[in-house]
Amino acid sequence: MSKPLPRFFYVILSLGPSVIFLKINHKIKNYCNFLFIKFGIFKPYIFPLTNLQKFRGIFYQGSYDFSKLSNQDRVSILSKASKAAEGIFFINNETVQFPLIGNKRILSYDPIGKQIWKSGSIFNPINFIDADIRYPWEASRFHHLLWYAQSYNLTGDDKWINQGLKDIRDFIEEDPLGYGINWRDGLQLSIRIFSVIGFLDLSGVSNFNKIQLKELMEFFSKNFYLLEKQISPRSDFRNNHSIGEFSGLILGSLLVEDELKLKKYLSLLRKELEIQIYDDGIPYEGSLPYIVFDLDFLIFIIIALNKSNYDIDISWLEELTKNSYIALSKVSGNRDFIIPLGDGDEGRVFKLGEQDYLRCSQELMLAREIFQEDKIKFSNQSEVGLYFWITGKENCLSPEKDSGLHFFQDSGLIKFKYFDLDILIDNGPTGLGEKGIGGHGHNDTSSLFIYDDDLGILCDCGWYTYYLNDSTRYELQSTRSHNTIKVDGIEQSRIIGRFSILNDCEPRNQTIFEDNISIKINLSHSGFKRLKKGVEITRQIDFNKKKFNILITDIVSSTKSVEVQGFFNTEDHQAIKEGNNITLFNKYKLTNLSETRISEKKMSKKNGQLFSGSNISYAFTKQYKNEKFYALSETQIIKS
Repeated sequence: MSKPLPRFFYVILSLGPSVIFLKINHKIKNYCNFLFIKFGIFKPYIFPLTNLQKFRGIFYQGSYDFSKLSNQDRVSILSKASKAAEGIFFINNETVQFPLIGNKRILSYDPIGKQIWKSGSIFNPINFIDADIRYPWEASRFHHLLWYAQSYNLTGDDKWINQGLKDIRDFIEEDPLGYGINWRDGLQLSIRIFSVIGFLDLSGVSNFNKIQLKELMEFFSKNFYLLEKQISPRSDFRNNHSIGEFSGLILGSLLVEDELKLKKYLSLLRKELEIQIYDDGIPYEGSLPYIVFDLDFLIFIIIALNKSNYDIDISWLEELTKNSYIALSKVSGNRDFIIPLGDGDEGRVFKLGEQDYLRCSQELMLAREIFQEDKIKFSNQSEVGLYFWITGKENCLSPEKDSGLHFFQDSGLIKFKYFDLDILIDNGPTGLGEKGIGGHGHNDTSSLFIYDDDLGILCDCGWYTYYLNDSTRYELQSTRSHNTIKVDGIEQSRIIGRFSILNDCEPRNQTIFEDNISIKINLSHSGFKRLKKGVEITRQIDFNKKKFNILITDIVSSTKSVEVQGFFNTEDHQAIKEGNNITLFNKYKLTNLSETRISEKKMSKKNGQLFSGSNISYAFTKQYKNEKFYALSETQIIKS
């Protein structure tokens, strides 16, 4: 057997000459920008303070009725702000603290790996150490400026404004402009722009003196300047980063009343959204958790644009964003749980309130209010969060969500309620569209996911980390980490990098039949054609509406004999094997499996922490008929 080629060789083959040219051009631009910053040829233009009083921002401009906040809400806000002032944050489901060196807080530190990222040029490749980049990047997004602004609103105490400015000074002094892990990556800079403007907006411009406003504008100007230098290169690799980057530049242009930049970045955002958002409202990225992240950016700039004095037609942006919120309303599950399909990283533009990362009730509530759209539905709740701080209003109410079948034709997703469970089927491209190369998608084409609220009966195994551990990263992207099949031991699509999965797997022949008795779904894809054995895959999933019974029938035909292996993954770390049957959570039974094995499976969900679930593998029976080889499996899921 020949030795496989190195990963980088597949990357070069997959890119094509036009994209390679773009990447080389981007490298040259990076080097020039590095020289400009290093030798002070170009310096950030510090925007003046003259028009700040006119800026209407994103947040509610009146006086908040704090009687809507419970005592618990108040305590939580003040506690988060107080901890942030001490460098204490809750990141990846654990409390961590960033150290003081002298009197300066250091945010380029990984509090788990106990290492500081070196202060290299932002235009060089990331200097990888045995540390997790999510910790410094999450803290340096400066979400805590909004917590200080909330606390200022609650108490009227100037110490919260002063604390925000101290944190900014510490950050600027930690690394020179253009150096260090936290001055790099356009998405981080954009979120920081939102945080700085949100701090100014929510605290109230009139509550800052001229010296404080000058400090804020200098910090904003540096982030705006470097963001313009670090916009993601236009290629098949574009994803939520470019949506976030253009949104930050649009909001910044509104703050400083630069109409030319505003129109420029709105135009670029429009081009990007036309590529990235399918007509069915789902982003092409192959990840459900990232939908809310994208929509955060879009709805906040819509609010800011509608409050501004500019007469710019953004009906295209409002319509696209509204349609994506309608899709989010349909694809989210019980209590607006976002089934963790593909990657996720706790990313939010503003972090206000205590809503879990994989819930989206507050976002849907805000969208229903902004667009006055009855099709955007959510689970009613009493929690005070984003909606209150943006609108100044008490939570609004929504009719019950539609539990019927929703088929998203472009993204290949099928979502519906089956008895008391949420069903999601993914038969779409791996990620970044039909011709894209992976991105935040996983090898999950034809997978079935079953959730009881946020409990994964059959689940996606999550994402854990992007940089800290490559083997775990690739494992969680892999076919065996999803509820589908492998042929001859190979992946549906070749994984060639942390965010790169080759476009080997093309969805085919998806049909849906529904009547009063059942829902029948037929799926197929071309993921194993590179074996050159004439492999054809058909999966039929039959949901009985009269009694709880799910029948999964897989047929693999080929011109040469192949070995086929099926997989199920569950959050139940104590799955029980009895003969050819597997019992999950003492409630659900997988029956008629062949040569079944259960092994411990490390997985993650809604945070970066690993926990133990179970991977179930099973074999297929073989037949030879009419000069073709067939591998067959027929599995039932019933209530035990």
